[in-house]
Amino acid sequence: RIRGPRKTGPKPAGMFRVITLGDSFTWGIEAGEEEHFPHYLEKILRERRPAEVFNMGVGSYGIDQMLLKYERHGQALRPDVVVLGIFPHDYDRTRLSFYSYAKPVFRPDAKSGQYSLENVPVPPPKEVYASLKQSLNGEVSYAWVFVKNRVRKLLSALPGGNGYFEETDRLVEYLLARLKGDLERTGTKLLVVTIPRGNAFENGESLSRTKSEPQAAHLRALFDRLKIPCVDLLEALPAKHKAAAIYREFYVHRPDGSVGHFTARGNAEVAKIIAEALREKGMMR
Repeated sequence: RIRGPRKTGPKPAGMFRVITLGDSFTWGIEAGEEEHFPHYLEKILRERRPAEVFNMGVGSYGIDQMLLKYERHGQALRPDVVVLGIFPHDYDRTRLSFYSYAKPVFRPDAKSGQYSLENVPVPPPKEVYASLKQSLNGEVSYAWVFVKNRVRKLLSALPGGNGYFEETDRLVEYLLARLKGDLERTGTKLLVVTIPRGNAFENGESLSRTKSEPQAAHLRALFDRLKIPCVDLLEALPAKHKAAAIYREFYVHRPDGSVGHFTARGNAEVAKIIAEALREKGMMR
């Protein structure tokens, strides 16, 4: 359940154990086996004390799946700290029953408003395809449904919108509060790290625009409301490096011109920022 060949097991006496949860940025896609930020974080922590960092990130995960993975596979490892890496798009993924592949989804009861886990066991791809085909009567293209949903989200940002962000806020707040409660019962500390896309650092205009994007703004408000310690890399990286260098050297630039995940150097710098935050927030004790 973790990246790499290491085995999990009971925590040795005196060991400081960290679990990182998140999506492909946390797992370290487009980075080598010893080039993801959890690996670098472990090296830094070991300079101060016996420490281990388990990378439990999974590509395309939403915040709901991060919670479920911790409850089912991480909690038994008794970590001292959980680092939750959140990319703004994880906010949207959380309310979906399908993203890259079918996934569980939390839905509220119409009367009580209580959330329950649905779409479990997760159906196989053929079953999902057959269900979509039947629901669309074979007459509407999936591209049209995708566009319609994107338009719905855009309209929700306008005054008198359709409640997209209100609904998603309630769900994400429930999930974060549930995770925070689970951790507090075991004395485990929580640190959220918000991870921006590389295009945010292309120039001053893109950086300013990214800071005002609704998903990131709603997530920041939720962290504040729940009093969850947070490191925002959109602020922390430019505080140490020029935006042009971050854009050019910290993110993968693919042959097709798109900007991908962290490079080895980007992951190393993120690990330094996380280690510094753990120390400053008193989470190393």
